[in-house]
This record gives sequence, structure tokens and C-alpha cells, in this order.
Amino acid sequence: MSELDPMDDELEGQRDVIGQFIGEAFMGAFSLTTNYISTDTTLSNITSSRIGLSYYINEDLRTSLYREKYNVDDIGWRFETHFQPKKYQQMGSVGVIARTGKDYDYLGMVVQYYFDYAVSLKQREREFH
Repeated sequence: MSELDPMDDELEGQRDVIGQFIGEAFMGAFSLTTNYISTDTTLSNITSSRIGLSYYINEDLRTSLYREKYNVDDIGWRFETHFQPKKYQQMGSVGVIARTGKDYDYLGMVVQYYFDYAVSLKQREREFH
């Protein structure tokens, strides 16, 4: 369920039930990823359907390129790289994301902390996505 609740109490909020399918196939150092969202228009342009290819340079370094669709016919490209250092028992990762599209360009950084340890980034992707 995605919900947009305006700050003005006189305006009605918007709700949308969203179904999502996520699939990933690993082929050696590559993985093919797909993420399908059942609605054409999302309440935020962050949510999107995508298909892409990832390449694992090593077990703890991944780079990916995705073609994304968000908000009806808006198409964009997303490039990202994630690194999980062996230092600190592989309990965190750092990622850089660049996204471009007709009305939505984005450059950001992601820092993730995991409550487990000694699991490679590639193994983590296989088990939890």
C-alpha cells in the first residue's frame, strides 16, 4: 500500500495498492535483475519497475546498469556501484547511485549496516533478493 497524506486536512489523501515482483538470475560474475511494479503511476518517482544487469568485479564489489520505468511513460537509466569492505567483518556496504531521466536526475550515496557478518556482497544478494 502506498499512501500520500496531504498536510491540509481538507484535502483527500491518495492510496494505491501496489503488487511487486522481484527476480534475479545469477550467471557466474553477472546477474540479471528485474523488478516489476503493478501500477503505472506511483505516488513518488522513487518507486519504479526496472530491468538490468549487474557485474560482480569480485565477491564484495558490484556495478549495475538498469533501465527504469516510473510514472507512466517516464524512462530513465540507473547506474550504481556497491562495495562491501572485508574490514569490520563485512558488516556494512557503501554504494553510489546515479540516475537520469526526462524529469528526474539523481546522484546519491547509500550506506548500509548488516546485523550479520562474514557474508560477501554477492552471497548477500543471492540469499536476500
